[in-house]
Parts: sequence; C-alpha cells; structure tokens
Amino acid sequence: MLSSLTISQFTLVEYLDVEFRSGMTAITGETGAGKSLVVDALGLALGDRGDTDQIRQGAAQMEVCAGFDVDNNAPALNWLAEHDLSDGNACLCRRTLSREGRSRGYINGQPATMSQLREFGALVIDIHNQHEHQSLLQKNHQRVLLDEYAGHVAQVNSLEEVYRQWRALEEKLLDIRARGDQAAAEQELLTFQLEELLELGLAKGEIEQLEEEQTLLAHAEEIAQACRQAL
Repeated sequence: MLSSLTISQFTLVEYLDVEFRSGMTAITGETGAGKSLVVDALGLALGDRGDTDQIRQGAAQMEVCAGFDVDNNAPALNWLAEHDLSDGNACLCRRTLSREGRSRGYINGQPATMSQLREFGALVIDIHNQHEHQSLLQKNHQRVLLDEYAGHVAQVNSLEEVYRQWRALEEKLLDIRARGDQAAAEQELLTFQLEELLELGLAKGEIEQLEEEQTLLAHAEEIAQACRQAL
C-alpha cells in the first residue's frame, strides 16, 4: 500500500508531502491543477523514464520519494529480501534527477537500478490509464494470481526459500571449485620448478657459491673502477 509521497522541484511542484491511509483516496481538482503530475511523479519514483524538462525552472534537481507499507505483501517482502534491501515492513523508493541528466535511484537508502525500481513497483502498485499496460497482461502477475486462487501461496514461498538456499550453496560450490583449480595450477607450477632444480643436479653448497659469484659479477664494474682509481 502506498503510504506517503514526497515531491520536490518536479515540473510545477516546488514541494508536496502527502500521507495516505488505508482505504480509498481521491485526488480532485480542475483541469490543469496538477492531478496527473502526482501520478507521473509516482511513476518516476518507480523507475519510469525521466527528462530534465521535468525539473522545476530554477532548480538544480528534482526528487521524488514514495513510501510503501508491504506488511501484507509477501511477493514484495520476498523480493526485498532476495535483493538484500529489506527494512522491516516498510519500503522507501527514492529517485533524483539533476539538471545535467544524472539519474539515481534508491530503495530503503541503498542504490538501486531503474530496472530494480520497476520490478519492485510492479509488485506494489498498478497505474491504470490508456497508455499503461496493466499487471493482468504480465505473465509473472498472472502466475501469482493463479497460485493465490489455487491456495498455493505457502508452497510457493517455501519453494522460493529453497531456491535461494540452493543458489547460495551453488555459489559456494563454484567458489570451492575455483579455489581447487587455482591450487592445482600452483601445484603444477611448483612441480615444474622442482623438476628443473633436480635436473640441474646441484651439489651441496653450490647454490651459496653461485650466489657469491653472482654478487661479485654484479659489482664487477664498481670493483674495476676502484682498482683503476687506486693505480
């Protein structure tokens, strides 16, 4: 349920803060009073395409915040949990658009893509007009209605939880396999290096002798220069 809507610097609206209660709310007014602007602003908060022309003249950016009560909305709660965006039984969707065209979205204070805003919006609200597709035309919503009608909501929620657990375990398995492949590659490299050392057949103390010789050769020019100066 939509519980609040805050609009700032959007087209003709400098600032508007509205709280909604359960039941029906009607917004009335003359033509051109700005009723459709409220609906447009709500759409922006839920991922609709924004345009800098929608920013109020003289303002640097516009901002829209839509608050929702999702206490009795299991699909919305599950979606928030799946995307690590849960914040109790409430959800705040926020959208900003700057004069430079920078658009940012947030869900419960965390950055969100426009796609995520639209996905969540489809679970909490329907905007019906001649230009919008209704949720009844969406396959995902049709499946939800069918599950609710068949009384399978509990089983669906249980399946979603099992699926999330399976995905988490699958990611852990992939990580373990990746680390195993890395360990095998390191072992192969070390084995190759060991075989090369064994093929050299170095005698005891030969490595130290070679290191001393390498040090001497590295400073050969300095030693020769010192000798020339001494003579």
